[in-house]
Amino acid sequence: MFIAMGTNILTSPANAIVDIQARQKAAAVMNLVDQSLGYYANATGSAYIEREHLPTSPPTAVNMTGTNITSLANATAQTIVSQADYQIAQGLADKALVTFVKTAPLTASNNDPQTILSVLSGLVTFKTAVDNLAPYNIVEDVMASPIDRDMEKAFQTS
Repeated sequence: MFIAMGTNILTSPANAIVDIQARQKAAAVMNLVDQSLGYYANATGSAYIEREHLPTSPPTAVNMTGTNITSLANATAQTIVSQADYQIAQGLADKALVTFVKTAPLTASNNDPQTILSVLSGLVTFKTAVDNLAPYNIVEDVMASPIDRDMEKAFQTS
């Protein structure tokens, strides 16, 4: 039997399938987050930039608790220009979180609990920011880091 260099001989075909499924689930979660961000931009009249056009080194200073976002949102709450888009953004943010909680952490190829917790924390922060009408740039920063950065680490999605 020939084993390619760099191949893990302990990885079975079943594990490889699970790995592919995990990447697909991670991609689905990121798609939901991207869609939510787009609808949030429409809802608030902000300019939406697709994820692949964001700077390659996302900001690392986004380390907020729900309380901080709530107080920030209360101080500088976004104005809703489209209630329908805002409700869609909220629903997609919720669906991204639920999808991640149900499926992604169980099959992460990295299996690094800290990275998984970072993505989960980012998704909770993202949902909280959307729900509390945080400024668009804050919501976008949360999507870029930790969600996008750590999702790629955990599931090697790039």
